Amino acid sequence: MTAPISKCITLPLDREGVTYHDINHLKNIVEQLRGQLVQLYLEKNDFLDDEVVELSQQLDQYILVIQSIMMNR
Repeated sequence: MTAPISKCITLPLDREGVTYHDINHLKNIVEQLRGQLVQLYLEKNDFLDDEVVELSQQLDQYILVIQSIMMNR
């Protein structure tokens, strides 16, 4: 079994001006996290499970990064 993607990927957020990953790369990460979130929810069957909430929050952060990039274009 491999480590969950949430444990393998660090969020490319840097408030000091470091360049973000390519937006297509970010979209791929979002899709991977979304799939993992669905799978995790199906396993836990609880939206309030700590792991489900943590992964959902991580997904939210990536979505916000993408939205921010797209708004600044």
